[in-house]
Amino acid sequence: MREKTIRRYRINVKGKDYRIWVLKVHISRRGNSLRHQLRHQSDVTFYFLDDKNKTPILIKVMAGGFYITARLKEIR
Repeated sequence: MREKTIRRYRINVKGKDYRIWVLKVHISRRGNSLRHQLRHQSDVTFYFLDDKNKTPILIKVMAGGFYITARLKEIR
């Protein structure tokens, strides 16, 4: 099962306005055998700048009870 939401926001950082897209996805599945009836699930949130390249600026993943975060450090 996959659920997703897409939203567009305006944010202000140090006096400069930016538009960003936020994509949230929930993914879950069940194992095939009787031994693996546990549900595997993850939540992923992507933050993109609303520019021509749709530059990803932040990615958050919740899997196995832990958050994993990847941030954009610089653009060259």
